Amino acid sequence: MATEQDKAAVRRWFVDGARDSSVFDQVLAPNVVMHVGGMPEPLRGVEEVKGLQKMMSSAFPDLNLTVDEMVDQGDTITVQWSGKGTHAGELRAPNGMTIPPTGKRVTFNATDIVRVADGKIVDDQSGFDIPGLLGQLGPRIAR
Repeated sequence: MATEQDKAAVRRWFVDGARDSSVFDQVLAPNVVMHVGGMPEPLRGVEEVKGLQKMMSSAFPDLNLTVDEMVDQGDTITVQWSGKGTHAGELRAPNGMTIPPTGKRVTFNATDIVRVADGKIVDDQSGFDIPGLLGQLGPRIAR
């Protein structure tokens, strides 16, 4: 069963980490691996994960993530989360395309399976819907 420390780390990872990547040094294991649907390769290590956070917070400066539900499954925690923000900065899509700011407000939901060891996140299998997000920014972008 996940400890309260494990659950707190996961909650901070989503809620506080969305706007402050310094949180990652406290809640992520140095060798963390993050698998994001739609991305060709997993992110490996805290610095690569910080790079994704920096890109997302630059593209959506008012980004707000909410943990809607957490289900304890031993050494893994399934997290249903949602987010919203305004596309006010440049966004790099996984295919390398750069999307200039559209000013559009977006909302999204995802489910992640997060593995925790010793109070640190070591693996995240993210079900973040990148095509759904891109589709909200414009029909040509989602293709």
